[in-house]
Amino acid sequence: MMAEQGCSQITKIKEIQIKGLVSFRLTQRKFQPNYLKNIGIFDIFCGDGENTVDGESFAGSPIEIINAILETEAYKNKRIGFFASDNRESAVETLHNRLSRRTYPFKVEVMKRLADEQLDFVRKFLMNSKVNHAILVVDPNGPAVFPFEKIKALSKYSDRLDVIINISEGAINRIKGCGITKDKNWWADYETFEDIIIEFLKGYKEGFMRGAVKGDKQKWRIVTMWSWGLPKNDWKKQGLYKIRTKQDITTILNGGIPDGFKNSPIGRLLANNAGKTV
Repeated sequence: MMAEQGCSQITKIKEIQIKGLVSFRLTQRKFQPNYLKNIGIFDIFCGDGENTVDGESFAGSPIEIINAILETEAYKNKRIGFFASDNRESAVETLHNRLSRRTYPFKVEVMKRLADEQLDFVRKFLMNSKVNHAILVVDPNGPAVFPFEKIKALSKYSDRLDVIINISEGAINRIKGCGITKDKNWWADYETFEDIIIEFLKGYKEGFMRGAVKGDKQKWRIVTMWSWGLPKNDWKKQGLYKIRTKQDITTILNGGIPDGFKNSPIGRLLANNAGKTV
């Protein structure tokens, strides 16, 4: 079955990057002290676990996240739980059947839930204990179903919550350009795409955004916000740029590199690759 989420030439890059980001975090967290005992990973638009583009099938985010857990072996040091959810019954059923073909050395749950409902579950998980840490993956089909306010509300737990967002700059700009800014639309209060990303960053010291991917007409952007202990990451490999200000975001959207990042070792390497396929 072909997943409905973002089936384009960019999809495979996105799935691999989500796996890479989760892997980097788990590799770091598994060696940290016992006051961080439990890690919950939540994929709230999980799909059915498979994408097909131009006849090629490849793993979706829930499969790649499970692969990240298995490959890092973080479950040997920490109690890991992976919670995949989607509001489409057919996607949930297909993913459940895929995952039930084997057993895992950590908790795996697949459930039919609206994104808002699952985010309430994430909040309860974080409230339940100060040794709980969450990694939230948000990769919806489009902006209309994006749980913007709920994610903003969770920023109060930013010391224990990592957020990985995949959001289409092109779709939002196109909608706003058509004047679709009714009060019920979450983007109505924000003048630009940059303003939306800045709002995500509130409560966090900094974030990262993926640079342009050649051929991506929808301009999908992976944006990450990290809790305490920034992952020791090969940002060049992931194609991500550090963001602290609105100007940083504007620079990245225009294919450049933020000023505060240019003089870093990774920034100098990225300077030769701005705008190229990552």
